[in-house]
Amino acid sequence: MSSSKINLNNTNLLYLLLIGAFGPYLIPSIGIRLDHLFIYGIFGILALHNRIYLSKNPSILFMFTLLLILFLSPFFNSINPLNVISNTLFISQIENYLQPIIIFLIFSSLCPKNIFELDDVFQSGLKLVLWLVALNTIFSIYILFNPETSLVRIFSGSKVIGDFGGFSGVTNAELNLTTGKFAGIFSQTYIVGFIYSFALLGWAYIYKNNNSQNIKKFLLVLLIGIGGVMSFSKIFLIIGMPLFMIFIGFKRTIYLSMPIITIFIIMISINSTIIEIIRDYEAMKYIYRLIFGFSNDFLNIFTSGRFADGSLIIPGIIKVLSANTFFGLGYGSIETSDFSFFEIISLGGLVNLIAYSCLLIFLTMPIFFLESLKDKYFYSFFIFLSFISSIAAPILTANRISIVIWFVIIFFFHKSLKLQKA
Repeated sequence: MSSSKINLNNTNLLYLLLIGAFGPYLIPSIGIRLDHLFIYGIFGILALHNRIYLSKNPSILFMFTLLLILFLSPFFNSINPLNVISNTLFISQIENYLQPIIIFLIFSSLCPKNIFELDDVFQSGLKLVLWLVALNTIFSIYILFNPETSLVRIFSGSKVIGDFGGFSGVTNAELNLTTGKFAGIFSQTYIVGFIYSFALLGWAYIYKNNNSQNIKKFLLVLLIGIGGVMSFSKIFLIIGMPLFMIFIGFKRTIYLSMPIITIFIIMISINSTIIEIIRDYEAMKYIYRLIFGFSNDFLNIFTSGRFADGSLIIPGIIKVLSANTFFGLGYGSIETSDFSFFEIISLGGLVNLIAYSCLLIFLTMPIFFLESLKDKYFYSFFIFLSFISSIAAPILTANRISIVIWFVIIFFFHKSLKLQKA
């Protein structure tokens, strides 16, 4: 088999993995999604054909070691059944921290060795993600007009969250719908806020210097923008959109905004009640809260009270470190987490806290070695966005978009390493 044929197969497998990140649940009762099938299936194919490759570069090995530490440390106290809430939770959390290791190995194995091919494959993969995000917007619009559709649970799972705010027997995604938020296939607001913010940055990365009048690129950014607004995510509204405007510049921001503003003015002139509909829309309360928060308690509002007086996060961290300083409580010991460091410390203690902190810091390394300003800005904004999003949960591990995140990280690390060798 020729080298070009192998590269083609590698590329197809890589794109298949990205598609899997937007797939449905295959077995909702136990949380098995299409991305699980693709991740472990592709890893098995590569392993059987002896095509697992991990660069011997110290940077890649160090990052891989940190992921191994995050995965292995919680096992030290997982043998204590008193800390395990349920066996299902125990297994799912193990999978959550095994998954980034497998994804890391897959992308390292499939990553092109030639820097020019590396750029082509990355940009094609990024375009694929952008169109998948745009399709998610279309799905969100469909849900808007068909709120009772069973497709919500097919894509966001069937796990109910119990009684919350007067609702019972609903999933997290269905609960979000009651507040006027639309997330398409995603179940949590911070995740949809991240992916739409990332999509805006990705669009800017590809099309910023492309002056061609292409209807597809304008349709793409329009769908991404609509989907982000429909999510009413603070991450998208406060972080994603400003980063996008900084990235493309003031003139391009005005240029993109004018058609949208014009359409809005025409709609109002035809039907003035649109303003009242928008003003009274259920989810607008989150916008009003943000606006008033700028002059009041913005940090508390942006973090949804995670660090407010009465929050259990800081006392919880202190309790875990006091009782199980080095290795935490182990897998299965914490059911939900509203703060990434809380979960990291609860599962793996001080060891995992150090490993996770080192990983976050180390992920910034490509910024210092990338040559083009476009690469530097994109990767810098991407890392900043990832860090901010991780306030809600460990975004590098426990969700489907970790595939997209590691796709970007691996490609930019490999690109920066090749530039250092040049």
